[in-house]
Amino acid sequence: MAKTLDAPMDKDVLSELDQANELYLNDAKELKEYYSELKRIANTIGYEHGFQTEMNFIKQKMLSEKSFWNNALSFSRYSNLLSSGPAKGMFLIGGVVDEVDSSIKTVNKDLILLEGKKYIIRRYPSLRISPPHWLDYLFPDMQRKLTTPSQSILPKNDIERDIWKKSIDAGWKNGVRVAQDEYRKNYTLLFADLIGMVRYWRLVETGVIKEVQVLATNHRMSYSKSDDGEELILNPTSVEITEQSTFVVKPQEWSASSNQRPNTSATNTIRDAVIEGDLLLEELTNRDITIFTPEHQQTMEALKNERYNRL
Repeated sequence: MAKTLDAPMDKDVLSELDQANELYLNDAKELKEYYSELKRIANTIGYEHGFQTEMNFIKQKMLSEKSFWNNALSFSRYSNLLSSGPAKGMFLIGGVVDEVDSSIKTVNKDLILLEGKKYIIRRYPSLRISPPHWLDYLFPDMQRKLTTPSQSILPKNDIERDIWKKSIDAGWKNGVRVAQDEYRKNYTLLFADLIGMVRYWRLVETGVIKEVQVLATNHRMSYSKSDDGEELILNPTSVEITEQSTFVVKPQEWSASSNQRPNTSATNTIRDAVIEGDLLLEELTNRDITIFTPEHQQTMEALKNERYNRL
């Protein structure tokens, strides 16, 4: 690249010029740094837009079957709606319990510890105004702020345009891959929490875990005064967890089997089978496969008995 000079060069210097001259090496270094920055910017822009495009695509695909996913991935069964008292309308979200298979641990050279099945309370019950939703798990803070590139960094010739195009393509592919990986990670967490909540309630029902205690208190009024003014609230209600769930460490207090929860249905049975891995999601959408739930089997048994009684 030719350079404009403020003064003439010495004849001897001119006669010794070649491509390895420091004058041209500096130009080449600056150009290389510019190309590197152009590549970085294009790669970043491609990544951001590729990531968001893929996430939008996955979300829209799932929303196209929203009713199905609302049933299959519902937390409602594992979130008790407080239906009476001052706390009416609040949700008690079930805890999450992980299960670890038996293991062997080396304590020291003289001691090895054999452990049976182990339960871990990973998350304690909590109060919320609404139950968790699968959309919040799969697409948390999904919408990112996207911008167009500054005009000053756009390619100005064929060489720069080639660098720009290849870098946009590479960044886009990377963004799509990361979006898919993040979706799988979120999906795994969603199912882990669903399974953990199922396990929590079953351990509560069998007496292995002591159920959480909630206290709701209705106050006549609340008054406060500050530099900004005064505030008077009528009939405020405080809802508080007074005693968290904990393991019951006396096996004699456990029950042999769990009680059936009152809101069991065919939908819940199918969802439990999906959560626990006994039924694949692909099988739910296959019309050639019949899924036999306890309700279906009871109906068929009743029909058989009715037919037998008529004979």
